[in-house]
Amino acid sequence: MNEEPIERVDITNAAIRDPKWWNPWVQVFYIDVPNLLAFDIFTRYRLRPFGFKKLDNKEIPYIGVYCYIRKSRIVDFFHCMVELRKLILMCGHGDYDEFCRDVIDEEKTGEIEVVPDD
Repeated sequence: MNEEPIERVDITNAAIRDPKWWNPWVQVFYIDVPNLLAFDIFTRYRLRPFGFKKLDNKEIPYIGVYCYIRKSRIVDFFHCMVELRKLILMCGHGDYDEFCRDVIDEEKTGEIEVVPDD
């Protein structure tokens, strides 16, 4: 057999909330820029997330986004996050990886508070 080795890719700009086995959707959190570059990438992958909640701060060049993805499409979501990371780094945001690492750690520990849009 001629099997290709599995390529390991670290997803540093997204996190998944604990999925429930009975729910076909999973809540994800990812970090984007204010003009939402991920939306174009989602369209290319024919990925249709829903239930967006945006966390932003005018003093920070990034935003956090919560949304729901079908469990069956989570691999496509991860591919989108790899492309998003590359695109943001190419746009000159050299601190993106460090920022993501800090914010994802805060999100996992529950220190980020989501305030609904008014």
